[in-house]
Amino acid sequence: MYKRRARLLFVHPLDREKARQASEIATQLGQDWLESRGTCYADHIGNLDSTGNRDWADLVIHLGALPAGALPLAPHAQLRCWQLTEDSDWPARLSHKIQGVIGGLRLLARLDAGNDAFGEDPHQK
Repeated sequence: MYKRRARLLFVHPLDREKARQASEIATQLGQDWLESRGTCYADHIGNLDSTGNRDWADLVIHLGALPAGALPLAPHAQLRCWQLTEDSDWPARLSHKIQGVIGGLRLLARLDAGNDAFGEDPHQK
């Protein structure tokens, strides 16, 4: 069983407000499953020591095309890139992607707890 909530860091290439909005949506949808923060690329690169984001995050979600330089990650962190068009439907598409992450966390928790989420295992007969 997982001991703590997953930690998601949303990084936007330029817009700190979009990253903050993504973090708020994630918290609203999955506060029992995750913690989230938002930052822009320049803040993440320039303030790794002061914010602690590098070592804090389990999953870094870059909102947009990845920059040419490497995004510094902790050894345990994973990186995903969500290239979503920023229009009026952006929050709905983002919510859908976040729901997918939450669904994956729920599945892992069920499997970790010993509950077979898929019914009887045919290999155990």
